[in-house]
Amino acid sequence: MRCLILCLLLMCMTQVTLAQSRDNKRDLRWQVQTHESAASFRGVHVTPDGNVAWVSGSKGTVLRSEDRGTTWADVSPPDAEEFDFRDIHAFPDGDQAVAMAVGSPARIYRATQQGRDWELVYEDTRPEIFLDAMAFWTDQEGIAFGDPIDGKVVILRTHDGGRTWAELSPDKQPASLAGEGGFAASGTCLCLVGKQTVLIGLGGARQQNDPPEARILVSTDRGNTWQASTAPLKAGSASGIFSIAFADESQGVAVGGTYDQPEISTDNIAVTTDGGTTWKRPAATPRGYRSCVLTFAGPAKSPLSHYIAIGKTGSDYSIDRGKTWKSLSDQGFYAASANDSGSTVIAVGSEGRIGVLSVPDLPLN
Repeated sequence: MRCLILCLLLMCMTQVTLAQSRDNKRDLRWQVQTHESAASFRGVHVTPDGNVAWVSGSKGTVLRSEDRGTTWADVSPPDAEEFDFRDIHAFPDGDQAVAMAVGSPARIYRATQQGRDWELVYEDTRPEIFLDAMAFWTDQEGIAFGDPIDGKVVILRTHDGGRTWAELSPDKQPASLAGEGGFAASGTCLCLVGKQTVLIGLGGARQQNDPPEARILVSTDRGNTWQASTAPLKAGSASGIFSIAFADESQGVAVGGTYDQPEISTDNIAVTTDGGTTWKRPAATPRGYRSCVLTFAGPAKSPLSHYIAIGKTGSDYSIDRGKTWKSLSDQGFYAASANDSGSTVIAVGSEGRIGVLSVPDLPLN
């Protein structure tokens, strides 16, 4: 009899645990915290293992976490309060990072020893300079871009892990349309695919005879040569492509819209199945302007790759390579980053807002 009662109790406990697990799986939400700095965060990068994350933003603020975003330490560079760090790259060891300040003077700082030591490694004092985003293929090879100067998109490259940066000569920089530029909204309008390819999403005002669609610049040789394609997102002074992400070397998503009319859900997404050569509108769209899209692998039983698109009015997710979208949250963020396995996703926004999402809980239906 005692054995039977014990078995029944164990069965009930198992059923309760399973029910709680199913409830938690449905209860997908951001766990939001507010950092005391109240900075506007635009840069975030999670290391491949997911344990360490770096965040950057206004007032020269840089934060670092060693516990998947639960707690944060202020590791801001000294005497950098006037700079707005719109992008940051964390190296796999978690102890080193590169932070990019966008406007004139544009600067790139490199951190070592978990942010205890900082070095100014690049500065551009031209009045027109405005850097938009950067990314790294390897620990040594990286690329950054900025708004056009004299009709050419500014391209920087590093071959030593961000210790030094050099601008490509004007004859190797891609030509721009009048009024065209990037959006330094999340550090993700520049996207690396595979070992050689880089894509840059653009927007900006259009002249009367220019195509109304936003352009994407593509290089398949790490920035030595460039081609341009168009995507069905409207280009304008506040409109264009704000973020690009790829699930593999062929399948990708570009998001954006109009940032000063964030409720508009048209002209805010395009998908590609040929590595960015051509783009088309999917059947459904995220719920408004989105400044960042990121991809991460789904559970092992799912052959699909998932996307999350975030913006000022909320976030949405897709489990069918961007064809359809479901609402995730009405909480606004600017940028987000996931580790390689997708076990850690961290989003950042205005007024010191940081959100952490547990990706394995993502529902598949």
